[in-house]
Amino acid sequence: MVTNSINTNMAATNAQRNMRIASDSASRSISRLSSGNRITSASDDISGMILGNTLKKEVSTLRAVLQNAAQGASMLEVASGSLEQVADILMRQKALTVQASAGSVSNAERILLNQTFQDLSQEINRLVGSANFNGVNLIDGSLTKSAMLTTNANNTTATATQTIGTTTAGAANTISVVAASLAEGDTISFNGFQAMFTTAARGTLAAAGKVSIGADDATTARNLVEFLNQGTDARLANFSFKTAAVNGNAIDVFYTGGNIVGNSGNAPDMVNVSIVDGALNAAGIVLGDATMAFRPTVTTDEDGLHATAYDLTGSILANTRLTSDGVDLTASAAAAGETGIQNNAAFIGNVFQNLTVTATGVADRLNFQMQVGNVLYRALNVDVVDGNPTFITMAGVNASNNAVVEGGEFRFKLAANAFTAGTYTVQQATEFTNELRNALSELNVRQNRNVTSFAHNNSSVSVNAVQVANLRDMRANFISDNFTNVRIEDIRVFAPEVGSTDARIQVKIDGEWYHSQSGIGTEITRNRLIAFSNSTDPTKSFNMTTGTTGITGSATVTMNLSTHANAEAVETELKRAFGITNGQAGTQFQMGSDAADAIGLEIDSVDTHTIFDGLTLDVLTAGSATTAGAQIDLAINSVKQAQAAVGGIQSRFEYGMANLETAIANQDAARAAFLDTDWAAESTAFASAQVQLQAGISVLAQANLLQQQLLKLIE
Repeated sequence: MVTNSINTNMAATNAQRNMRIASDSASRSISRLSSGNRITSASDDISGMILGNTLKKEVSTLRAVLQNAAQGASMLEVASGSLEQVADILMRQKALTVQASAGSVSNAERILLNQTFQDLSQEINRLVGSANFNGVNLIDGSLTKSAMLTTNANNTTATATQTIGTTTAGAANTISVVAASLAEGDTISFNGFQAMFTTAARGTLAAAGKVSIGADDATTARNLVEFLNQGTDARLANFSFKTAAVNGNAIDVFYTGGNIVGNSGNAPDMVNVSIVDGALNAAGIVLGDATMAFRPTVTTDEDGLHATAYDLTGSILANTRLTSDGVDLTASAAAAGETGIQNNAAFIGNVFQNLTVTATGVADRLNFQMQVGNVLYRALNVDVVDGNPTFITMAGVNASNNAVVEGGEFRFKLAANAFTAGTYTVQQATEFTNELRNALSELNVRQNRNVTSFAHNNSSVSVNAVQVANLRDMRANFISDNFTNVRIEDIRVFAPEVGSTDARIQVKIDGEWYHSQSGIGTEITRNRLIAFSNSTDPTKSFNMTTGTTGITGSATVTMNLSTHANAEAVETELKRAFGITNGQAGTQFQMGSDAADAIGLEIDSVDTHTIFDGLTLDVLTAGSATTAGAQIDLAINSVKQAQAAVGGIQSRFEYGMANLETAIANQDAARAAFLDTDWAAESTAFASAQVQLQAGISVLAQANLLQQQLLKLIE
């Protein structure tokens, strides 16, 4: 019942409410029509906004992926064109070898043919070096798989070993791997570092940073050992891992670095090192004690930075202060008390530019100091005149605590009458510093480090069920003056060529090839050092030392490289041991919204060193022309394989881009259904809201007159 009242006008209130509703509806319609968006605020449709924005993000991602794929397709076009040019040159070289092998061609003519042949080889290398897309080299091997080459820079003064793994599963100090009990996401922890298992195949993108569960226990154990040995986490730095010799699914853990308290004699102290943090998967990983004890030994770790791990390259420039052999880094002067440089990873390169000479204010005496890393080498208050000292011994101490001796020692050898008597000023000391630094400017320190990322895992190599190599306990060492971000890119093993009795092994590190020296033969014996020389930088070298166990049928031979099949099998296993085959392709192109949905692009190098198998070819004689022709045939096949690989990836890109375009169109349509304005429906709603608003205004005007009409009752 409505009361006739001059204080309350319900009709006007209702008219105002309806007008406000119509106004809000018209305002929303204007916002939607002007922006094109169906949802202009979360209150319009919360679920629709969430789903629409998810699809919007997906479409945006796929459009970026499509653009990247288009760039990848363009990159492949450049690579394909360059490979075609290399193939054409090889065909021309093949024709030259045929021409030069003819008996009717004179030696003088062969010289001219050889000049053309060598020019074409140079052109191949020029093409290989210049073929790039946006600064990315395409056919020089940059896009092949590579692996980080990690090396041991641990201390060597006191080491210990503790074998874990050959006893019954579950007993003390035992780690056993049971592949059948492992599942995706299971973990195991060493010294606080956690490794996660995955069912994804080793070497795939999905397995990156995880341990692949193998087909059997032994394979899983090897995968775990590789993963831990190649890890760069600081918590793994002082440990190395091997699969046990007796039980294939057991793992031996060795403590290899750092000082351990003990008297290094009859009864050393026990030091607990936390290696394994509990049995996180009791069914799959059976662990022993959570804390394991290690006992110091009296031997030094041959893999660490002991005194013989350092040597010098370059020469001392002519000067009046030092002799030509004026720097001694080794322990060769043990009788005089020197130990040589040791346990200082920073002592590498041109460290002598840190040398500083300071005045003492005392006649004939100077201070010599040189900080390298955290070690301060110093010789204080040295009498450089009386008795004409032969050596200045620079002893290392901790730079933050001079009471702690570390880093070893080295010596400078003074020239005769190196300094005249007198009290030296600060200016003179500065001049002495500059003179010594200049004299030592071309002297560099290099280190010999064990390659810890080489995971032989007691590997056995067989061909047709016959063992041809046993890599157990095989070692690798890298000798260089720079160990920063070193990558091993390729390994090639060759059986002897016709007329040769030597197999050949080549290793590619950071774009540089290292060649095994001559004389290794075909049957390589136990504990044999195989030295590799750098083809471009003689200051760098690489060594491999064969293992301790012979192959079946021989107590002394560890590798038989007498046939091409044997060499190929050993090459495959060495690549796996160095992790080359486990890495991602040289470059990846994401082909979906998930990073795991990617196409890897790999193109092997087609430079002459690679496709000629490291051989130097010529056509100076009929015989060498025939040899070159056979190698050119192999090179043409290599280039054809590279072309086929590029063509296959091009096809994948074409289909992948077509799929992306379809996915973008369909998902964008789905996004539009949630987020875009339906103009036909919204314009109708806007017209309706306008009519309602106009009606509301008109009716409100009439409602406002009702109270005035009531006043007529008292007239």
